[in-house]
Amino acid sequence: MPYSGKLISGGRRNFKGCMESISYNGENITDLARRKKVNTSSFRNLTFSCVESHTFPVSFNATSFLQLPGRREHNMVSVSFQFRTWNPSGLLLFSALADGMLELTLKDGRVAAHISLTQQKSLGVDMVSGSGLNDGEWHEVRFMAKENFAMLTIDGDEASAVRTNTPVQITTGGTYHFGGYFLQTQASPSQRSFQGCMQLIQVDDQLADLAAVEQGTLGAFENVSLDTCAIIDRCLPNHCEHGGRCTQTWDSFSCYCDSTGYSGATCHASVYEQSCEAYKHMGKSSDVYWIDPDGSGPLGPFRVICKMTEDKVWTTVVNNLPVQTAVSGSSRERRTVLQLNYSATMEQISAITDAAEHCEQHIAYTCRSSRLLNTPGMEVTSYYNY
Repeated sequence: MPYSGKLISGGRRNFKGCMESISYNGENITDLARRKKVNTSSFRNLTFSCVESHTFPVSFNATSFLQLPGRREHNMVSVSFQFRTWNPSGLLLFSALADGMLELTLKDGRVAAHISLTQQKSLGVDMVSGSGLNDGEWHEVRFMAKENFAMLTIDGDEASAVRTNTPVQITTGGTYHFGGYFLQTQASPSQRSFQGCMQLIQVDDQLADLAAVEQGTLGAFENVSLDTCAIIDRCLPNHCEHGGRCTQTWDSFSCYCDSTGYSGATCHASVYEQSCEAYKHMGKSSDVYWIDPDGSGPLGPFRVICKMTEDKVWTTVVNNLPVQTAVSGSSRERRTVLQLNYSATMEQISAITDAAEHCEQHIAYTCRSSRLLNTPGMEVTSYYNY
């Protein structure tokens, strides 16, 4: 495609993947290139087939771990992997160094990297990046540490990667535990397990051969499910009623019912009474209250004025008109229209009028040097609709 201008490098890696049916100015460039109807001399590493790579995911529970080998007594750590989970916290990676430990953990939905050294207790590395990473989606973690430098990158966003120049000397131990560490050693992680899935695990910039792990020729594992991701979305469908917000962990889901007007495990029970009569029976006096006429039904709660008398209870639904609205003039050609909006929907109003012994709507028209409708000589008029 023709391009005029200076190429600008944004520091991002090139796209890796597949595209199809690329059109430019109405021409199918993909088809033309495949049939060599366009000049392809500028193409690099391009094929006309799309082979989906097998990612070989691993599922972890609270008793799982995956152990992989790495370079021993090396002065640099380089690991990367993708993970997905609903849990806000868990152990992603632990490695015993020759003189300390390295751990990558998930804390409150953020990835934390920690390096501590036995002989240099005053020195170490602590880095935190990302947020909301326990959303059930795949997220990529890249961590690299060498002499006097460490970097933590989440989801390939190098612009927001966390870096540090702490003067530490690292010597690798050669073994990496993913998703769990249960050995009783002098150096131990702050968390012991992880519930979720991992894939595309790389140690020392080498993709781990998880098929070889499954066959028992590489590393070790316990209580993991290989070549599958057993994550379950417990909020789909959403079991929280009345607009309740569903959150979940690996084992369960919870409903947050704040500001919905409902309570309970699934926001089912209304926190308001169904009528002004119910408030009167509770000994309440005249005031503004929220009512929910159908209880746990589909109608939401709304605010009304409850007027308690000796023998009756009046429920008033207010509207948005001010006490008085001035009308400057009106004619058949230019009519004055006032929009009347109540604090409840027609369905909510019907719910209280259907249960009422008596219902009325009051409209007052106060006129000066004017008349209501076409009635001659009328100065002040008010009427009720029953």
